[in-house]
Amino acid sequence: MARKAYKKTGKSVAEIVTEKILIMLEQGEIPWQKPWACLGGMPKSFAGREYRGINVLLLALSARQGPFITAYMVKKLKGKIKEGEEDNWTLITFFKILKKERKNSAGQNEKYSIPLMRYTKVYSLDQVEGVPEPAWLIKERSKVEVKAHTPIQACDALWDAYASKPPMSHGGDRAFYSPSEDRIGMPTPEAFTSSEAYYSTLFHEATHSTGHTSRLGRFDTKQAVAPFGSEDYSKEELVAEIGSSMLSAHAGIECQDVQKNSVAYIQNWVKRIKADPDLIVKAAGQAQKAVDHILGTTFETRD
Repeated sequence: MARKAYKKTGKSVAEIVTEKILIMLEQGEIPWQKPWACLGGMPKSFAGREYRGINVLLLALSARQGPFITAYMVKKLKGKIKEGEEDNWTLITFFKILKKERKNSAGQNEKYSIPLMRYTKVYSLDQVEGVPEPAWLIKERSKVEVKAHTPIQACDALWDAYASKPPMSHGGDRAFYSPSEDRIGMPTPEAFTSSEAYYSTLFHEATHSTGHTSRLGRFDTKQAVAPFGSEDYSKEELVAEIGSSMLSAHAGIECQDVQKNSVAYIQNWVKRIKADPDLIVKAAGQAQKAVDHILGTTFETRD
């Protein structure tokens, strides 16, 4: 929907986007899909081995893409854990076989084994630096189908207008904003299902970035990243996705597929929205402030 269409309604972008989201939320859940091509399958170790059993669940709950690597291996490869990520490890389990000897019924020595469960800490590859990507990952990524990316002038102009924006880089299978590094990471534009999907994802991460203490200061200075699944995490995700919808509308790229995916993303937090009817309204208010900051919108005060 183009920007001028909003002017005819007499409503603000915030009001229209919030209204649409609330209506669609009442129509039942929509399956959210990552709008970019990524490596699928079971979570894997740095060596390319698939994890099994309880580790599959533990790694899924970490919300990390992987592959996963131990701190020992990072050090061995002369890399290091990124600043601010040291405590954001994921626990996995493994069995260590303890070799023993005992006398059998004939009085002879016999060997036997005792499996002992142990645990270790692992990090996703995007949490470390100075570690080269394993050959198997490069090979798998080369098989992922990519699409041609057509730059959208209005979106590029919007991004360029974000005066205090953090640095942004392309690569990997995750879209993210790192408060500790104050930077945005994105998959390559060609990996996305459409140019519109690329920009809406970039706008999501850009909205997150406005929470940095150097901008609007939404994040707790003592804990820049709220724990996954917490109330603060849920609220921040709402702010980012609503902000993405608003920025997409400002750029005139709002299309049905992108909008449905946006609503589907927000439905991950639908229980909290129902528990607190004001949550989405408050989140929309903070999203509007984020959008104003990105666009450089100012308001004159009257005496």
